[in-house]
Amino acid sequence: MNKVLLIIRREYITRVRKKAFIVMTLAVPLLILVMMAAVVLVAKNNSELSTMQTIKVTDETGIFAGKFHNGKNIKFLATSESLSNLKHEALNDENISVLRITKGYFKKDSLQFFAKKKPSFY
Repeated sequence: MNKVLLIIRREYITRVRKKAFIVMTLAVPLLILVMMAAVVLVAKNNSELSTMQTIKVTDETGIFAGKFHNGKNIKFLATSESLSNLKHEALNDENISVLRITKGYFKKDSLQFFAKKKPSFY
C-alpha cells in the first residue's frame, strides 16, 4: 500500500510541475469569466440595438383603452383610423404594426394583428 501512495504522489507532482498544468489552472477560469462577460454584453446590447416598434391599436370595445403600456422598444398608440389605411401603413413600414380588437373580443379570431414582418418583441 505504501508503494501505491508513493507512485500516486510522484505522478501528481510530475503533472503539477508542468507548465501546461499551471497555465490551464489559471487560463480556464479566466476563459469562463470572459465568456460570461461576452454573453452579458451581447444580451445587454441586443435590447438596445433593436428598433422602436409602434403598434397602433384600434379598440372597438373601449375596454382596453390605456391598458397597454409602452416598453423600452415598443410603443402603443390608440387610433381610430380606418382599417384599410392602417393595413396599408403596416405593410409599407416594418416598424409599424396594427392590433385590432373587435367588440366580440372573447370569441375566436376576434383579435387581428397586421405587420410586414414578425415583430422582434415576440
